[in-house]
Amino acid sequence: MNHYRPEWSKHVATFKGYKVSLLDVKSFACKAVRDGDENAAIRWMRILYDNKCKVWKQLLIRSVEDVAQADLSVMDEVLLLKRSLKKRIHRFSLVYKEIEDSNESEWLCIILATMIVCRAQKHRATDHAANWFRDNPTWMPPITQEVFDAAKATAKDIAEGKLPAVPDKVWDKHTGLGKKMKRGQKHFAEVASKLKNEAVGLQPFVPPQVKGD
Repeated sequence: MNHYRPEWSKHVATFKGYKVSLLDVKSFACKAVRDGDENAAIRWMRILYDNKCKVWKQLLIRSVEDVAQADLSVMDEVLLLKRSLKKRIHRFSLVYKEIEDSNESEWLCIILATMIVCRAQKHRATDHAANWFRDNPTWMPPITQEVFDAAKATAKDIAEGKLPAVPDKVWDKHTGLGKKMKRGQKHFAEVASKLKNEAVGLQPFVPPQVKGD
């Protein structure tokens, strides 16, 4: 089944006798991003942009399919450029007049977004998972009797308005029970605020030196 819109079949160039369509160009742009070839990617994106294709959608797809967990900030950066760059420029009083008066303002943002996704580290786990589950639609995770019984018990508790089991650490100074148990800042710092899968290699907060320390 062909899921592509008819406009993707528009021919925009000829290469060795082959008529290059916008669908081809979209694929070229995708591969250029994966290769980190920002010059080629920008050129292909320009062709898509001039033909009123949804370039921002393509950039967002690339940030999910080809970058994803390698740098989750890339998705935010692309969305930010798409939605609010002018507001940010105005707020920080930067070259707003020049950019707003230019017919190329959106194109400048697209170039920057393209460079961001090209230069970002890449990771394909998200798309690999999507493809695997697409190709294996009947797969189901194994369910043990213990897991099945626990799921039934949880469903019963929820239906009766009961809370599912929660760890003791949740009852800290921010909860009514925690206050009754006289759990204060010490419990919060040593127990309730502890992280799992904590990022490593990041600079922790260092409080300023105060006279008398």
